[in-house]
Amino acid sequence: MTSARKAFANRANGRLGRGPRTAVGKALQAGAVRRHGLSLPVLLDATLAPEIDTLARAIVASTPGGPGDGACDDALLALAARIAEAMIDLRRVRLAKRPLSIALDANPANMTTLKALARLDRYERRALSRRKFAIRAFAAALAGSDPARPLRLRRFRIRARRADFGRMTQLG
Repeated sequence: MTSARKAFANRANGRLGRGPRTAVGKALQAGAVRRHGLSLPVLLDATLAPEIDTLARAIVASTPGGPGDGACDDALLALAARIAEAMIDLRRVRLAKRPLSIALDANPANMTTLKALARLDRYERRALSRRKFAIRAFAAALAGSDPARPLRLRRFRIRARRADFGRMTQLG
């Protein structure tokens, strides 16, 4: 049974985390989202869609044994498109960070610029993570293995099974 004190704290914390209530607060929040547009997916930008397709086809063509004649597997092309999206996202973030870095070099004591750079770091980390997992999935598809299986189990060809409480045990 939850104590009265804990229930009161839960209700108070729940009231704080529900977002802006007033029209002014909602307008401020909407302005913050539209400030740089980095939270929007790359595919929603119609000008970047051809660039994604071109980059994805170049990724597939550059793989060993990749199709040199332009015809490529749809599954590989889709995985390469994920890599291309992440790379373009990363470029967008780095282009948005460039003027802030220059401004910070000019005035290192400017905390506003430093905070803006810290906010953009979140988007850069997300793009790097997306690129890393997209590359892993693409490499696994090229190798013909399942990207969901742990890499160490694929490398040593060790079978894995679920033991009690969901832990992995290795059987050789």
